[in-house]
Order: sequence, then structure tokens, then C-alpha cells
Amino acid sequence: MARLLVISFAFPPYHRAGAKRWYSFADELTQLGHEVTVFTSKSFDKRAYQEDASLPYRVIRVDRRIPDGLFLPRKGVWGSFSFRLFSLIQRIKYPGNFYDFSNGWENYFAHEIPRLISSLGIEHLIITGGPFRYFKYLTDLDLKQVKVTIDFRDPWTTKSGYVITEKRNKEEREMERSSVISADMILTASKDIKTSIEETFAVDSSDIGNKIFVIENGLDARMPVNNVSETVFMNERSCRHLNLIYYGGIHCNVEHFECFIESIVKYNEESDKTVKLTLYGNTNLIYNEIVRKSGGDYIQVKSRITDTEFLSIAEKTDFFVYFKPFGKLENSFGVKFFDYLRGRRKILLIAPKGDVVDFVENNEIGYVLPIVGMFEYLAELFEKRLKGEIIYESKPELESELSIKSRALEIERVLDL
Repeated sequence: MARLLVISFAFPPYHRAGAKRWYSFADELTQLGHEVTVFTSKSFDKRAYQEDASLPYRVIRVDRRIPDGLFLPRKGVWGSFSFRLFSLIQRIKYPGNFYDFSNGWENYFAHEIPRLISSLGIEHLIITGGPFRYFKYLTDLDLKQVKVTIDFRDPWTTKSGYVITEKRNKEEREMERSSVISADMILTASKDIKTSIEETFAVDSSDIGNKIFVIENGLDARMPVNNVSETVFMNERSCRHLNLIYYGGIHCNVEHFECFIESIVKYNEESDKTVKLTLYGNTNLIYNEIVRKSGGDYIQVKSRITDTEFLSIAEKTDFFVYFKPFGKLENSFGVKFFDYLRGRRKILLIAPKGDVVDFVENNEIGYVLPIVGMFEYLAELFEKRLKGEIIYESKPELESELSIKSRALEIERVLDL
């Protein structure tokens, strides 16, 4: 039995990206006999998850410390003023990425974290991000007899995406380099991230290849699945339309999103059937504008939904839509992918060649849409679905293979718990 302290900025009921990963791992590691404590921030709201008082491990919640005026700005003159003020303060106070959610957590690592390590007899520290800056806060501590593991659920500076200057990016890269060198172990959510870290920092750390491992996301056995069979759904439906949903934040090539929306519009204009597309979650102004310009009331953007709401909607869904950006993380299975597997419906995938595409095709759980000829391809799929020729068959053996329990056993092995 090992005593573990898991540090994760987001944790249910906080629904920010990354919340689910260690929510699942912590439970399974507890079931395996380990004593787990989670140190996390308080939620912005509790719509996405219900607080579970029966969790078998301890959860310690602290103030987020990020200024609401920066991350939750109000409308109007005061909102604009407070946003500019807090942006200026963050820029002055923090080199590197001043939007990092762990800015302000240095005091926790100077005081609360060491006290917890001592009082709880912690043997293993696991910190997951992004946020990323707090990797540096942790690895800078002078910890004796405690093994430190940093878990990259996303790339830090080895992939493009930071909206900061070159100088600030260099600051971030130095923090990452220091953290990677100092950590006892490194976990990554995909082999893309592992490869990027190895290629970027191998010159600084000769043993990096011996301490970095891939632990992918997976299916949490505690989470319910869609038990409404396709056959029942298809037999009971009386409508002549198809329901498509996208669930979660959208991160993909704008031109691919545009092509998909245009194909939906064209099909609806040329067919006597209707395809309804609902995007649940975090879009942004660019995607919203594409949807607005499409002019179709059969394409809607709605707010984030809970896990329970997702399954209720999945029962009446024909296809899930899954976008991945081209040129990065083609082998990365996001948490949303496993939610779709719980939903038990075919996936329409727009993604680059890689592990995700191979998995969908090899297991016959969806269709990879071509960029060229997308409309014709979709039209054929829609017609087959309406005729009842496309049915998702449950794959319990697949769900078992991808279980969080199997991932937790791998964590136990690589960390030598």
C-alpha cells in the first residue's frame, strides 16, 4: 500500500478540461489498496458533476487564486476595466504564460503541500496538468523520501498554441525543462506527448527515456453507459430526420469545420430529410460565426451538458461527431472519445491518420470523413442510416480492454507502488 497525494487544478464537480482523468485514476488506485488524497481547487459551478460524498478517498479543496476579473470578466465598463487591470497585474507578476490557472499557487506549495506530506506520510506526489506552472512549483521543493511524478495530459511548450510572446514562451520552456529534469517519473496521456518531450529535452536529461511512460485515458466503470439499443431506437423512431451531436470543446482546423457544416447544409437543402446537428460545450467565436452564417436552424450551439444529460441525449442520437486537428496529437485519445464509447453510437470522425483513426476503422465503431468529397460521403451514410443499414453493435470486450482499471494497474507498475 502506498500513500499518494494527487494535485490537480480541476477535479469534479469542477468541469474544466482534465477534471476526469485523475477522478477516475484516484478511484481505481484506492480500490487497489492505496491511500489517495487529492488536492484541488474549488469549482466555478457544479452543473457538470454532483459532489460525491461517498468518494473512497480524501479531497481537499482550496481557493482557485486566479482573479475572476481575468477569467470570468463581467460585461460593461467595469468588466472591461477589471479585465485590463488583472491582465496587467498578471503580466507584471508572472513571466511566461500569465493565463496559466496555477498562477498564484506558489503559496500552496510553500506551505500547505509540505504540511500535507508530513501529516499524511505521503510517499508519492503526482501532479497533473495543464495548468503547467505548478509543475515547477512542485519540482522546486526540497522533498526527501518522496517520489515526484508529473503527468502531462496535454503538451506544455512542445506544441504550438500559446498566445504569448517569444520571450514568454522561452520562460515557459525553461520551466518545463527544469520540471522534466527534476521529476522522478513522467506520465503522458498519449505517445505524441511522450515523443515530443523526449525529442525536446533528451539533450538535457540522459535518463529521460527511462522515466517517461504513456498512460492513456480510459473508460470509467463507475460511469453509466447508453443501454438503449440501436434496434429499439430505430424501431421506435417515427421521424424522417437524423440527430448528430458534438460534445465538449472544439479544437480542429477551421476549414474542416466549415466543410462539415457546409455539407450538412447542402444535404438538408437537397434532401426531403433533415439532419439536425447540436454542438454542446465550448465553441469559440470563429466556430460560432460559421454556424451563424450557415443560416440553418437545424444547426445549434448549446451550453455544456452533464454526463447524465449526455447519455440521455445519446439515446436519441444517430451519430457522434468527433474533430481532431491535423498536424498534432493524431495518436491522442481525449476523454471525450471515451464518453462517446459510453454513448454507444457510431462516430463521424474528421482526423489525421494515426492511432485514433486506426482504432475507429479497425473496430468498426465509426467512419473517417474525407475532406475532399465529404458531402457525397455523408449523404450516402445518412441514407443508409435512415434505411436502418447502419447499426452500432455493443462491444463489451472493447470496453473491458480500455478500462480505467487496466490503466491504474499500469500506473501501479511503472511507479512501483
